[in-house]
This record gives sequence, C-alpha cells and structure tokens, in this order.
Amino acid sequence: MAGLSMVFNGLLVGASGFALASIQPAEHPYAFSACAFGLCHGLLGIIHAYNQGDESDSCNKIRQISDSVMEIVHLPLINIELYLASSETSALALGHGLFVIPLAFDLIAKLFTEEGDDSNTNTLKDLTILGNIMSLTFLAVNESNYVYVSMALTAFLTKYGAILLDSYWEGSLENTVLTGYSVFTFLANYAITGKPEWMKQ
Repeated sequence: MAGLSMVFNGLLVGASGFALASIQPAEHPYAFSACAFGLCHGLLGIIHAYNQGDESDSCNKIRQISDSVMEIVHLPLINIELYLASSETSALALGHGLFVIPLAFDLIAKLFTEEGDDSNTNTLKDLTILGNIMSLTFLAVNESNYVYVSMALTAFLTKYGAILLDSYWEGSLENTVLTGYSVFTFLANYAITGKPEWMKQ
C-alpha cells in the first residue's frame, strides 16, 4: 500500500514539476505558488509513504498540515490567476484570497490542539472549497471555456467524488484525491500557458 501511495504522490510531483517548468513566476505568481505547494505536498507524501510504520508524531503533524494547506490553498490560488486573466471578471480575483481565513483557523487547530480538527473549522473549509468550485464554474460558463469546465468538474470530484468512492472502496480516498490534484494541476497548466509543445501537431 505504501508503494501505491508513493506512485500517486509521484504523479502529483510530476504534474506540479511540469507546471512549474512551464509557468513563469513573474507573470503568474499565484498559479506558480499553487504548483509549488503541490510539488512540496507530493514530496512530503513520498517521504511519508517511505517511512510508513516508523513515524513520529511530528511527521504525522507535518503531513496533516500539508494536507490542509493543499486542500484549502490550491484551488483558490488557481482561481485568482484565472480571474486576473479574464477581462470581464478580473475585479473579483482577489476575493478568492479569503481562503486565508479557514486556513488560519485550521492551522491553529492542528498546531495548538490535541484533536487537530474542529467541526466549525471543517465546515468553513468545506464552504470555502465549494464556493471556489462554484466560482470556477461561473467563470467557465462566462468565458465558454471547456478547460475551465473540466477543472471545475475535477475539483468537485476530488473533493466529493473521492469521499463517495471511499465509501465503496475503503482506503482509496487519499490516492483518489492525489489523482484529482494531479489532473487539476495539469489542466491548470494547460489553461494558463496553452497547449504544451508535445501536444501540438
């Protein structure tokens, strides 16, 4: 199982690394930051899987924090980038920066409480993610962009489809989420930079 986890984390590392090589940080700082988070999350996941069975509390804590940051930060940062690129809705871009509120509460809960989770914080996180999915869907419809539609669908399935799949196939949640992050990162790279050279005829 650890080997399989390393494969899916490696998939995220590959997608994030490819995106980082394609996206210019000066031109697209928010997307670059999102992909950098993805790369770090994937690398931490590989280390976590490699050391499985011989983990310290600090290692588990770091992994929990990484999970939270990735879950909350990834989609809003990409949304900011996409909205800034839109001529009609660019004024709404920085509104997605409100993700820092649930992120701050979640990090406080994980760092300073024994439980590490709080129902109110989880609700705030869920609302933030759902709001960003709806925002991306709105942008996709407004721009008539099928790549944005694919990204919104991927984000929805990553958050909610993975939970449903895990109820039927126990233990699949983490790998399904990692696959969703990888696909979303690839699509985001495509949406921001255009079709890669190897995909052009």
